[in-house]
Amino acid sequence: MNNARAASAREQRALLQNFVNEKQIFVDTRREHYEVTAQLAKQIKTTNFDLKSIDSIVDSLSVSQPVLAGDYWKARDLRKPTGSKIVFKGKVYDLVTNQPLPGAVMSIVRTDSMKATSSGADLVKNVKIRAAGGGFQLKSLPAGNYLVTVTYYGYADQQITASVNEGVLTTVELPLSKIA
Repeated sequence: MNNARAASAREQRALLQNFVNEKQIFVDTRREHYEVTAQLAKQIKTTNFDLKSIDSIVDSLSVSQPVLAGDYWKARDLRKPTGSKIVFKGKVYDLVTNQPLPGAVMSIVRTDSMKATSSGADLVKNVKIRAAGGGFQLKSLPAGNYLVTVTYYGYADQQITASVNEGVLTTVELPLSKIA
């Protein structure tokens, strides 16, 4: 019986030692993963800084060297960094209650486009208002004049004209009236 207990105790110690060894391997592996991840994050941060510096230089050359700049932006698979600021924003709401109308659909049509269609207008965007407060913001709208139409079920459509100027924030409010 003592031999059986001794064998059982040895097995338990061996199991415990295996557990300790496996846990240490796990801890070492996690530590290595953490170190590699930290090194990768540092490298990405450095690369992003370098790319932003190059982007800035190429942007300054875009007037004197438009072909070079265009090729650069194409190779980077980026558009020239304009329009990064919000240029057009507003709110869609009920005229009587002032309650926001999320889910409204807004069509934005450029009316002064050089590439105007036969109807005299160039469709730019269809936007569904998703914000709970009925607000919207657009960054990628070029300067020009636009016809903005908002539709919402149970409400009369609302149309306004708006001008977007380079570097200037255009703000509109679009109150909708319920259909009787």
